[in-house]
Amino acid sequence: MPPPPPPPGLTAPSGYVAFQNAPTPSGQLQRVGGLAKWAMIATAMSGLVGIVSTVLVIPVLDKASGFVDGSVTDDEFNDAYLPSQLLSTLGTVVSLAAGVFTILWMYRVAANLRVFSRMTTFAPVFAVVGWMLPPFLYVLPFLILRELWKASDPGTPVADEGWRRRPVTPLLTIWFIVYGIVPAALQAVTAYATVRSLLDGGVSAANSTRVTAEALDASGWYTVAAGVVTAVAAVIWIMFVKQLTARHVQLTGET
Repeated sequence: MPPPPPPPGLTAPSGYVAFQNAPTPSGQLQRVGGLAKWAMIATAMSGLVGIVSTVLVIPVLDKASGFVDGSVTDDEFNDAYLPSQLLSTLGTVVSLAAGVFTILWMYRVAANLRVFSRMTTFAPVFAVVGWMLPPFLYVLPFLILRELWKASDPGTPVADEGWRRRPVTPLLTIWFIVYGIVPAALQAVTAYATVRSLLDGGVSAANSTRVTAEALDASGWYTVAAGVVTAVAAVIWIMFVKQLTARHVQLTGET
């Protein structure tokens, strides 16, 4: 005998989600915690190296000015500038490592969200190519990160598009300004001051040491400011990565 029919007017309780829409991943999830940790470590190292390099370049500015006016020799200037150059090279290598860890971390977060049926606008591959495509003010990564933050909301039920209306931490906007816009402005001012100084001085491109000294003399303090700004951006980025990772892990249940 079949069971009796349900009483008329019976409705599902508030917040009920049908079984087929339950928060169960539809594919293989990827761990993000380890990559996030390495991205934060590499970013911290990059910021630290950048600060030390910036501190070392400050006394070189006087040497550059002295070289331009003839009171400092070629060897004296190069010897003073060498430590900062070596650290700057090391900082570039560490920054590349931080970039690789960051891209892999973003890709896994984006891929996990698709597994959880969060139909994000940007496919996971954009977590990679977004850093390489113009414009070069990191607009596309900024938009991708905004979406990753929203889609990682652990409080939004599966199949509910409400995550799109979730607010985004202000840390991301601050990072975008400090890491993208401010350094771009400083670089533009630095380039302008350097080119103007070289043209006014009639410096030959063959004299590389004098070109370097002229550039530091004309725009060295802009370079110092850019170094400080980059270090601040590193701190903000670490805070953001930590918060987004915690949010995403809560969604996926990663342990």
